[in-house]
Amino acid sequence: MNYKYKFCIWLVDSLLNNKRSMTFKKIQEKWKDSSFNPNGEVLTLRSSIATNRMHNLYSM
Repeated sequence: MNYKYKFCIWLVDSLLNNKRSMTFKKIQEKWKDSSFNPNGEVLTLRSSIATNRMHNLYSM
């Protein structure tokens, strides 16, 4: 499964299961330890643009 696809699934699940808003730092920490991220890749600021857009949609 491709990295971006895994990340999107993981992010939507994380946002839906988290009752409080998540900061980028918290998302970054959770992603680093996620089973969807077996190589422990760091979430970059470039990725956060998509994260912010999805979070804004979720917050509506």
